[in-house]
Amino acid sequence: MDTSVLQNLGSTWSADRMSEFIAECYDRRVLMTVLLNFASNWMLGRLICEVSDTHIQPRLATGWMGLGTEEETAKELVSRDVYIGSRARMGRLFEGRDHIKGPTQKLGLTPLFEDTSVLPPNELLVVPVMISGHLAALLLGEPRRFRLGHRDAGLGDELSVLIDLVADAGAQLRIILKSAKKGLLPPENERIPWHMIGSDAAMRLHEEVKATPSPSTSQSILCEDSTGDFVPFQSGPSSGSFDRNLTKVGATPYRKSVREE
Repeated sequence: MDTSVLQNLGSTWSADRMSEFIAECYDRRVLMTVLLNFASNWMLGRLICEVSDTHIQPRLATGWMGLGTEEETAKELVSRDVYIGSRARMGRLFEGRDHIKGPTQKLGLTPLFEDTSVLPPNELLVVPVMISGHLAALLLGEPRRFRLGHRDAGLGDELSVLIDLVADAGAQLRIILKSAKKGLLPPENERIPWHMIGSDAAMRLHEEVKATPSPSTSQSILCEDSTGDFVPFQSGPSSGSFDRNLTKVGATPYRKSVREE
């Protein structure tokens, strides 16, 4: 899509408004896109990546600079899967942590940008999206030096706002997946809280959603056909760049969403 309602929806919202939207949204793609937009307060280029058993799969991208337009660059980034070795190995990176921030290469995430026109950022901020205690996806991006609108405030405590909302989104995804398995999802035209968007924007967004196909991978958390069967991590020998560099990057303890407790 070109400049659109969905492309910017949520980027200027308050945390309270975001929390309300997340709790009322039953469209996975819209939910995660709005979360991606809200993250622009803390990140420049941003990605939502699904984590499968062996790969990281970029699903949504925005804010990156490449050789083409932003839309063309986004398509480059979401056009392939990136091998990571195992979901368990990546999961161990986040055990007891609600985010990781460190050099892209040391985090082992440089392959996300290989074979694209996007130069890998020097540093990445990565927030895990947990569903039922299991790593389902990653929100990651190049960290801003200052949060938008607060030039004298670094990431620090401000980052907790984003982390809490990502946890809320994971909890809502769990509700959506369970409802989908039981056939209890609301009708398609009632899965987005239109009343929070405004009448004109809601009408435009409704047309955008109808015109944009969902990802084709049936097990994608962004696809309405997904059953969302996430299996527990299987512990195994520690290897690879994720584990070797764990002590070299910043992290803070993981906090559950209130809705998970």
